[in-house]
Amino acid sequence: MRQRRRSFSAGSRGNARVRLCTPASTLISLTCLTLAPQLAEEAGAQVIRGVVVDSASQLPLNGVLVLLTDSAQREVQRFMVDSNGEFEFSGLDVGWYSVRAERMGMAADTRERVEVASGDTVSLKLALRELSIADLVQQVGQVVDLSADRTPPEGAGGGGGGGGGGGGGGGGG
Repeated sequence: MRQRRRSFSAGSRGNARVRLCTPASTLISLTCLTLAPQLAEEAGAQVIRGVVVDSASQLPLNGVLVLLTDSAQREVQRFMVDSNGEFEFSGLDVGWYSVRAERMGMAADTRERVEVASGDTVSLKLALRELSIADLVQQVGQVVDLSADRTPPEGAGGGGGGGGGGGGGGGGG
């Protein structure tokens, strides 16, 4: 059965009208009002924020690039920290992310599998340390000892020098 909207005039002037809503439209309106906040959270209301510090001094670093990648290792956002070492990624979908901070001359810090749930604001502290020479030098292959050893191998006989030369033949004419 289909219900119709009815309009009624109120008062003698006929200017005001009252519309009666059907039960179905009221139910739909209430459902939308109830779900609206939840849908807004799932559609990018999540945030990851944090600060990048020097691991030794714990002071904030500037000039640090922070990369955000999703669970499929695709870059989602990138952010250059402000003068206080702070960063913020907003408008994120619910899911798992990796956050990596890197700066020239420093060892990077990565946080894997950072979970962002509905309505979350996740706070992180990333610490970078200065690279040392040991971090920069990489040994490839094996080490060979080339020290000089003047002791002859056993069984090599000690006989003196081998003769030089022999007389080269006379010449013809």
